[in-house]
Amino acid sequence: MSTPQRNEVSITLKVANNLASPRTLVIEPWLTEYALPQGKTLDVVLTGDPKYALEVSVDDERITVFCFDSAGATMSVRDQGIEAKHLTWPR
Repeated sequence: MSTPQRNEVSITLKVANNLASPRTLVIEPWLTEYALPQGKTLDVVLTGDPKYALEVSVDDERITVFCFDSAGATMSVRDQGIEAKHLTWPR
C-alpha cells in the first residue's frame, strides 16, 4: 500500500526594503530574524501545504512573513542565491 503524497507547493517570495532605514525580516513560526538593510532584497523560499495561508506584516522596524504552519514545512532565506545568515541572540 502506498503512502499518500502531501499536497505541497514551493513559493519564492522576494522581500525588498525600499524604505529609508534598515528593517529586520522575521520568519514565523520559526522566529528566525535576518538583517534587511535599506535597498536590500532577500528571497524567502517556502515549501508547505497551500491550505495554510501566507501572510506578510510590515511595521516600523520589522517585516514579518508568516509561513505555512504545517507539518514538514520548510523555509530558507537567500541573498543573491546564497543561504543568508540569520541574526543571533543576544544582540
